[in-house]
Amino acid sequence: MIGAADFPAVFEQGPRQGMHLHWDGNNTSLAERNLSAALGAGVTPETVDHAAIERVANWLLTLKPPPSPITPEPAAVDRGHPV
Repeated sequence: MIGAADFPAVFEQGPRQGMHLHWDGNNTSLAERNLSAALGAGVTPETVDHAAIERVANWLLTLKPPPSPITPEPAAVDRGHPV
């Protein structure tokens, strides 16, 4: 019941509602994606806490990411603009 997966960032999930979020893009349910992530992280049908998953999911709808510790060089930004 445990598999390796590359989970997307958890920040600001609200704008992702309705997007194709499942690993193969076949599901637009944010709740299902969150439950799948919990299962992928090791939760079992016997141990899953739906209320806790919903509380965390609601918190993640608007959670902002931490500020980046990287300050880009203005010259590097200018070089990257054409790309």
